[in-house]
Amino acid sequence: MSRCLTAVVLFAVSTTIVPLAQAKSPCNTPSEVSALQFRQLQAELNVAALKCQGGDFDYAHHYNAFAEKARPALIENSHQLRALFARAGKGAGYIDRYSTGVFNEAQIKSQSIPDYCEDRARLMEKVSATHAHDLHTLAAQVVGAPYGGEACPVKEAAGEAKKTKKVAKKVEKKAG
Repeated sequence: MSRCLTAVVLFAVSTTIVPLAQAKSPCNTPSEVSALQFRQLQAELNVAALKCQGGDFDYAHHYNAFAEKARPALIENSHQLRALFARAGKGAGYIDRYSTGVFNEAQIKSQSIPDYCEDRARLMEKVSATHAHDLHTLAAQVVGAPYGGEACPVKEAAGEAKKTKKVAKKVEKKAG
């Protein structure tokens, strides 16, 4: 009886551990990291617009101007994040949980930045002065490592490039 129970427990543990290991998110490509950074920039601007009201700087106006200028990029960002989370095996509703986490992280971060509203006013002015097609570059500069997203190691990409070069050399030798 104890052997049978041990076998059942081992089977249950092994079937539980494997899916958990498989559920670990793979690393993100540069375009996926860019999508995560862009969503985080949006969250940081939105939190500032909600938190920093009153005074001479119109945070809500600047956020709305960003949303209008970046509308196509924001729509594309939603598609990119859905594809990223689908690739990682996350359900369709995961984008909402992820976005909530990003916004919560931005709110927490706002409490640790000295002169937060002045800092965010400078960021919003920078965003206003940035052309729409350069917003992803700005997001990368502002955000750095995004919330919940790990970039694939450069070494891994370099290894793939070396393999591609080797295959190309073999093809050249066979052809010529």
